[in-house]
Amino acid sequence: MSTATIKRGLAIAASAAALSVTGVLLGGGTAYAANVYDGTDAQVTGCAADATTVRETNLYSSGNVLVGKIQLRYSNKCHTGWGRILDYVNDHGTLHVQRDQDDHRVESCFSNTLLNWNSSLNAYSCYTPMLYDKGYTMRAYGTVSDNSGGMAAGGTEPY
Repeated sequence: MSTATIKRGLAIAASAAALSVTGVLLGGGTAYAANVYDGTDAQVTGCAADATTVRETNLYSSGNVLVGKIQLRYSNKCHTGWGRILDYVNDHGTLHVQRDQDDHRVESCFSNTLLNWNSSLNAYSCYTPMLYDKGYTMRAYGTVSDNSGGMAAGGTEPY
C-alpha cells in the first residue's frame, strides 16, 4: 500500500469523524451542550454585568414568614440564565437551574453547603452556573432551612 493511499485513507477517516461529531453537536437534544457558556460562572464570563432577575419566587416558613427567595437571572448579552438563592434566616440551601427543552440541569448550593453572606442583598446567597437559553425556557428550584428546623421549597415560573 502506498503512502498516498494511507494518507488518503486517514483523511477520509478524519473527515468522517468530524462529520460524526458535527452531527452529534447539531443533532436533536445535544446542541445545547455545545454552547460555550453552559456550566460557566456568570461573574467570571462578564455575563452578570447586564443581568436582570426575570422570575422570582418567595419562600415562606411553616409559620408563613418570608425566609428566602429563588431567583432566575438572565443576561441578554450572553443569552444565558442561572439561578440565585437568597436566604434571610440561615446559611444552608440547595439550588438548581434547569433548561426545559432537554432537561439539562446545573446545581450549586448543595444540601449542607454554607451560603455566603452578601451584604448588598442583606441575605445569604449563592448562584448556579449558567445555561444557554436563547429561544428556550428554563426555571430555578431551591430550598432553604427555616428557623423552625423545617425546609421552605419553591421554584420559579419558566422564562
